Amino acid sequence: MQWLNFLDDYDFGNYVQALSSVWYGKPLWIMSQPWYQNGFPQHPEPSSFLSSHFSPFLFVLVPFAHSPPALLVIEDVSVALAAIPIYLLSMKVLQSQRLSLALVLSYLLNPLVILASLNNFHLELFAIPTLFAILYFGYTKNWKWLLIFILVGFSVQEYIGILIASIMVVLAIKSRSKLFLPLILACVIYPNIAVSMQYHFGLSATGDYNATIAGNWATLGARSISDIPVRALLHPQLFLRALLVNSGFKYLYSIMLFGSSLFLVIFDPLSLLMIAPWYSISMTSNYIGYYSPYNFYVAFVIYGVVGGAIFGIARIQKHKIFKRLVPVAFVCILASSSIGPLEASPFFNIAYWSYPNTQQQEQLLNNLARTIPHNDTVVTTSNVFSHIAFSLNYYQFVIVPSPPFSNATSIYEVSTMLSYLQSHGGIQYFILMNDTRNGFDTTTTQFLYHTIIQPDNYTLIYHVGDLLVFKQS
Repeated sequence: MQWLNFLDDYDFGNYVQALSSVWYGKPLWIMSQPWYQNGFPQHPEPSSFLSSHFSPFLFVLVPFAHSPPALLVIEDVSVALAAIPIYLLSMKVLQSQRLSLALVLSYLLNPLVILASLNNFHLELFAIPTLFAILYFGYTKNWKWLLIFILVGFSVQEYIGILIASIMVVLAIKSRSKLFLPLILACVIYPNIAVSMQYHFGLSATGDYNATIAGNWATLGARSISDIPVRALLHPQLFLRALLVNSGFKYLYSIMLFGSSLFLVIFDPLSLLMIAPWYSISMTSNYIGYYSPYNFYVAFVIYGVVGGAIFGIARIQKHKIFKRLVPVAFVCILASSSIGPLEASPFFNIAYWSYPNTQQQEQLLNNLARTIPHNDTVVTTSNVFSHIAFSLNYYQFVIVPSPPFSNATSIYEVSTMLSYLQSHGGIQYFILMNDTRNGFDTTTTQFLYHTIIQPDNYTLIYHVGDLLVFKQS
């Protein structure tokens, strides 16, 4: 429904294009916004998705490249499958079917998990079942499957080794086993190898990627993720100031994150180590996306929240009073979990999903994507991108609604890139969708119309609903 109603975003288009490119003999090839890797402005050379994120796991999804809705379904199924290791771990630790089911529901109904799974496609969400599986197999010391899922985790995202290392540290302390030490060492080393692979596949040290990372922790003054703990220790006043940035959003995010499991993780302080790597980093950032309910970053902490709740219950379960309160705890967990569906209710609003002309628009885009001549250049808005990204016959430049038309710097970047494209072969097509539900309004079209699209230069050849297609005259 989300994809059919043009509610998907720029990132999803990148995934569709990267996966489709494998069938063209150009593995994980993307062409949108190349200055992210190569610096701005540069010649719009395509680059490998692996320069943005070293995620070999993408090759597993290649068979579904030409079916974007299938990717969304697979992602949601993957998120739901995390319920299996949660239940198995709960039964192993708590020996209570009622509590195990309650904790499974506390995960499935967690508002951040629901909203993240509804918010387009992101490969990071595949880390959720992987990290829960690692926690379960590590706790049961099933070394074969533990190693398999660690390797799967490595393939999902370049920094996930740090998260896995935090799990291994907690399990090593709990079990007092030295067998986890080699795994901890491997998990700490792996991110350095993965980042070096990003540079191998085209990430530029002078590109906007590194500037973006530094900007996200500007208050703290950290230039990279590894620089964050150093700055926090050496400059405690900046650390406190960074924590207070967007404090209201951070507070609400924390309530939504821990609330569905009744903050039970606090009864097992050691489990907080599993949450610490990403939670501490995100709370010191001035980038609101890291603690926004609609983002995928919950994948980096939810395993510690629910896993910690399981271990927390185990610690207080020994007290006689808790046995009497088991039914109450069951009801309380379910009640707090009900926040999730309430938070996600706008996604199920019929008016939100109902959008006229979607079938005609989709048919038009499919036909257009297959008929645009080879080597033409197409400029499109991000809510259209994933619908045409499967074709690599032409160069695609994507305009994202926020922040390009809300600040002068972004307008300058878009204008500069458009001017560059015009002077290097020209822009043959503009495909625009003005949809206020996804952040677009007529400002987008007006900006392009007055700067690039002019009656003498371009002709409006299709107009279906809010979908506008301009062709060079």
